Amino acid sequence: MSRMSKRQREFSLRDIRNSADALKYASAERWGEKKFVLEAIKEHCASFQYASEELQSDPNFVLDSIKADFRSYQYASEEILQDRELLMKAVKVCGLILEYASEEFRNDREIVWEAVKHDGEAIRFASEELRNDRELAIEAINGGGFFCVSEELRSDREIVLIALHSDGEQDGHALEHASGELRGDRSIVWEAVKQDGLSLEYASEELRDDRSIVWEAVKQSGLALEYASEELRGDRNLVLEAVRKSHGWALEFASYELRNDQEIVLEAVKSSMLFLESIPEEFRHKRKFLSDIAMRTDHSSHHEFLSATTEIESYMYSDRGWPLKHSSSELKGNRDFILEVLKEDGCALEYASKELRGDMDVILEALRKDKLAMQYADITKVAKGSWCTDNPKLFCGILSLVGCHLPSKKQKLEGLFQVMRENPELIGK
Repeated sequence: MSRMSKRQREFSLRDIRNSADALKYASAERWGEKKFVLEAIKEHCASFQYASEELQSDPNFVLDSIKADFRSYQYASEEILQDRELLMKAVKVCGLILEYASEEFRNDREIVWEAVKHDGEAIRFASEELRNDRELAIEAINGGGFFCVSEELRSDREIVLIALHSDGEQDGHALEHASGELRGDRSIVWEAVKQDGLSLEYASEELRDDRSIVWEAVKQSGLALEYASEELRGDRNLVLEAVRKSHGWALEFASYELRNDQEIVLEAVKSSMLFLESIPEEFRHKRKFLSDIAMRTDHSSHHEFLSATTEIESYMYSDRGWPLKHSSSELKGNRDFILEVLKEDGCALEYASKELRGDMDVILEALRKDKLAMQYADITKVAKGSWCTDNPKLFCGILSLVGCHLPSKKQKLEGLFQVMRENPELIGK
């Protein structure tokens, strides 16, 4: 191929990526070039309509074009479209090609069966008679095509039960496509929510107010609480179960009263620290509530529910002092409470009041747990006080231990340098 023709070929393909009609502007030679036309079909199936008559009538090339994009079949020659043997081969490549078959072939049970066997959704393109064929419907259901069977069969109790238990119909969502009557059938809905609690969304209003049904749904997925009746979203035990099963995320679907229930909120926060951002203001003043969170939270259970922001990651890999961030100013200045929290997480010093971050006893408690806590200490206050001069050896020992973690601006404080100059023999120990 000459340099010019190669350039022209590349130009044509580039154009085809933007418009299927571009092929019609290519030379007649290009229209008959198999490799070029196949590449064009991969870009736009409609490109096949501009291919040479020879390619449009070539059974082998048509099969190749179907593999590139099954929709290209519709642009094959009339002779090919009437070729039953070729269509049988084609539906084995892609059952959805049945959409472009003639009315005669869409009423051909053997062809439709083969299409449905390879793609359950293909039954939607079968004739009305075959869409009502129970055997074909069951085959379609096994391939995930329940929603494509006839309305009559989606009202058939036996067929719907088969769909609910079929591997092809994932997660119990067959209920969504069942008739209105069957979505109000208690045993049908029970089977659906046992497999996927979220299918409660498609149950009748009456059954979404049935406590046994909703409980079964919530056991499978706590988020099913969203679809429960207003009355049941105010059922304390049901909401507690939903919050536990959903790692706290069902809390937003609870009634206003229960979203402010201390035990339920605690259950949510135990699963994910994100809920601390929205806890009621009154809880931020409750020392026992925050202590319970710190002691009872399981960080390992919610990795998959948290976005990987810097702040969230710092929470995930901290110990148990993080609830302090969301406590009231009063508690952040409560010395006894802070000392209690620091025993669990030294770096919780970050959230203590400024006064306590300069309290040397508080700082020492934090350092006993984690030497990195020194970065949160108020060194200014310590250096200006008498603590460092009264306890130079201990203070220098602390500096030796954590000095590498002190922010540079704090290391430059004259008070610290004075202590270090007076006790050079202790530095580095």
